[in-house]
Amino acid sequence: MSKTTEGSMILVNSTFNNHKTFKLIPISENAPYIEAIYDRESKVMVIISKKTKTALHMLPKLDEAGMPSMIQKGALAGKQRQERKQIEVFVEYYIEEESDMKNIIDTLASNPTFKWKEYLKELPKEELVTE
Repeated sequence: MSKTTEGSMILVNSTFNNHKTFKLIPISENAPYIEAIYDRESKVMVIISKKTKTALHMLPKLDEAGMPSMIQKGALAGKQRQERKQIEVFVEYYIEEESDMKNIIDTLASNPTFKWKEYLKELPKEELVTE
């Protein structure tokens, strides 16, 4: 990371998959990523880059009115038609090691003393967030 990216993001409390967690969000144009969020269930920090790539995805096939078209006959009747499309998606990085997370946070976070390691502990059952 260059010096211009140091301190370009801030750690904040968040919710992901109905669990309290932390994430990094940009506070300057120099931030190298759109966001980074810790998934407590998989114990992985997912970093969303500003860079994009072309990927193939299955998407609903739309009719002339822009509505998903449905399969009319056969075993799949009533299900949405799908088609494979090339789309631009943001590059994602998956960080599994705590030491790597610490290096990234120490480099990018303007508030590295944020208590992010508390979210690395086992997920308590009563912490499920329902709204």
